[in-house]
Amino acid sequence: MAAAKRSGASGIVHEAVTKENYDNWSTLVRNYLQGAGLWSVVDPNHENGEKIKTSAAIWKRKDAMALHIIQLACGSEVLSNIRDAGSARDAWNKLSSLYNSKYKVDDDDIEKGEGKGGGVVHMYVENNMWNEAKSLLNNSKDRMLIFSTTALERTALHVAVIAGHERIVNNLVNRGKKKLAEMRDRDGYTALALAAKLTGNTEIAKIMVEMKGGGGEKLLTMETRKGEIPVLLAASKCHGEMTHYLFQKTPLEAFRGDNLPRASLLLTRCITAQIFDVVLMVMHQNPQLPLNGDQARLQEDIGPLYALAGMPSAFPSGCEYGLLKRLVYKVLILETIKIEGKDSNGKAIEIEVKGAQEKWRYETSFLALSPSNFPSN
Repeated sequence: MAAAKRSGASGIVHEAVTKENYDNWSTLVRNYLQGAGLWSVVDPNHENGEKIKTSAAIWKRKDAMALHIIQLACGSEVLSNIRDAGSARDAWNKLSSLYNSKYKVDDDDIEKGEGKGGGVVHMYVENNMWNEAKSLLNNSKDRMLIFSTTALERTALHVAVIAGHERIVNNLVNRGKKKLAEMRDRDGYTALALAAKLTGNTEIAKIMVEMKGGGGEKLLTMETRKGEIPVLLAASKCHGEMTHYLFQKTPLEAFRGDNLPRASLLLTRCITAQIFDVVLMVMHQNPQLPLNGDQARLQEDIGPLYALAGMPSAFPSGCEYGLLKRLVYKVLILETIKIEGKDSNGKAIEIEVKGAQEKWRYETSFLALSPSNFPSN
């Protein structure tokens, strides 16, 4: 086993990634990527607003190099988890969701929870021992045992979500229904919010959102103490599939009227995370959304335009100002555009901002844009 781990590390780190060594492993790999000038493709925010002159071709090459390094460093036994990753960032986020210690259940938190019975249930759930947890719940005189919480006010459902036990999540939701699913921890996170932020596990999210008997829809708009809803949390962690699913399920009212700044924040995060199918849908559903970000915003929202300007991979043109300048001056200020395309499910969508004098098409994402599609200055 040790030999396998060392061979998988390929000299970048001493051993392959595990849950026990993830913090050290990720620090070493991150430092290696930073030293090689590749970390910005994993974390675009690393540039801290600096002017980016990298062309799309160079960006793609750097992304491929970073992905190769991460795949070499993770170890042969772990490689299957990220073999099909489309980018270095996708691979990094996947490994983080699987091995990051921040996502593990805190045993000390459980031990300080409400009563002995509740702590035992949480321990059983953490260790994927559903039969034992079920027996305790069935035989207990305390019918509220399933709603017991840890010191951080987390239920057994929170624990099951963090641990990634899909079957137990399903069983707990079937038992505790809407009441259990709506319980928040100390930071205001429902179990769905934790799934959106920490794991990106869409199947677990579906269990809660589409629970039998209904009521799961409310979870989509329940805010944390910092005002975040699940889809925003998913986008902040670059969980593309989860973001797409949650956005399609979240009511339109959650992004309109007084909630328009929320749409701006989601658009910004999706641009940064390159979740362009959701970018298209947000723009389609909110044609009056201010792209320059002047309207009041939530937390770190820098505005969609600035986020787009910081994403060189969104522009195949190697010219620093060519396409971006045209986007700013011909689209966002002087003219408006009509965009026809398809979302990830193949459904045709159309985005129209009034006042357009020119028409140009792109198929599925900003990656399909090219200078030839734009009028000359």
